[in-house]
Amino acid sequence: MLIANLYRQDFPVPGFTSQLTAAYNRNREDGATHYDSNGFVERPASLGRQVPHDYDVLYLGLNGDGIWGAPT
Repeated sequence: MLIANLYRQDFPVPGFTSQLTAAYNRNREDGATHYDSNGFVERPASLGRQVPHDYDVLYLGLNGDGIWGAPT
């Protein structure tokens, strides 16, 4: 998992902070079935199709904090 956070103060107006966040998750299952200490299947998931999953997920977020324009 990789997480990156970038922020800039006073952008796009003075008194406002903009922030961009990105989170990347890469999962590669080896195809073997894995059991926990109680004998229950942990991998692949015991619900739905019980096949290994390989996936890449990217989450992006944009947010801001502060005031926009002159306070009233």
